[in-house]
This record gives sequence, C-alpha cells and structure tokens, in this order.
Amino acid sequence: MKPFVLISALALLVAIGGARAASEHAHDEHGAGPKAALTLDHGRKWATDEPLRRGMTRIRGHLERLHAGRPDAAAYERLAKDVNTEVAYILQNCRLPKQADEVLHVVLADVMQGAAALEGKQQGMSPDQGTRRIAHALENYARYFDHPDWRPPGH
Repeated sequence: MKPFVLISALALLVAIGGARAASEHAHDEHGAGPKAALTLDHGRKWATDEPLRRGMTRIRGHLERLHAGRPDAAAYERLAKDVNTEVAYILQNCRLPKQADEVLHVVLADVMQGAAALEGKQQGMSPDQGTRRIAHALENYARYFDHPDWRPPGH
C-alpha cells in the first residue's frame, strides 16, 4: 500500500473511531477482534521486532524535539505528521504474534488520538493534551513491551 494512502486511512480511522478503529485494524495475517486490554505476556513484557522498535524510537524522538523548542501550531502539525508517518511504518512493517499485536494496537490507538489532537481533530483535546496522550502511550509501551535500552521521553 502506498504510504500516502496508508496515512490517509489512518487519519480516517482516528476521525471515525479512534481507539476502537485502531484496535480493530488487522495486519494481513490477523483477523479483527474485540478491543484488547493492556496485558503482559504471562507476567512478562511482549517481545518486539526491529520495525516496532525503530518506529517507537522515532516517535519518542519527534516528541522530544517538540519539547526542546517553543511549540506553535506549525510545530504541532509537524509532530502529528511525523507521528502518523511512524505509526504507518509500524503497521506496515511490524510482525508480532496476534496477542502482542492486539496489545500494541491499544498503545497505537492512544498515539493516534494524540496525533489527532495535535491537528485539532480530536474533540475535547488540546494539542498540549495530545502530546501528553502520546507520552502516556510511550509509557505504556515501556510497561508492556520489551524494548532494550528504551527510555521514556525526556529522560
């Protein structure tokens, strides 16, 4: 799928259903199902693959760059674009077992809702609240996924 089409589709998912739509997104080899909860893999963090680690590291970097400056509307829009690009990369390239994938979709749904708020498309959320939503999603990623040498944003 072409990146522009994938990004447009992701933006539409956020606009029409946010977390529920994202949690029901399925990779080609996975079927859609009910929304998963944030759970561990029998008490352990879920394994990650290289595309997931790369995309999440980039999302963290984009968020940190925003906070290093003085955010304005253009900076928030740029962050939203960068975050949506990374989410699209993760969804296109990450290959996790079904249960891990379902948990990841809960995390990514929060990332996507935060990105929508950055663009003014998430009713009731300011761009600043959007950045906090993304940061919270990255904290959940760290709680539930094994990403060697991961550090939370701002640390």
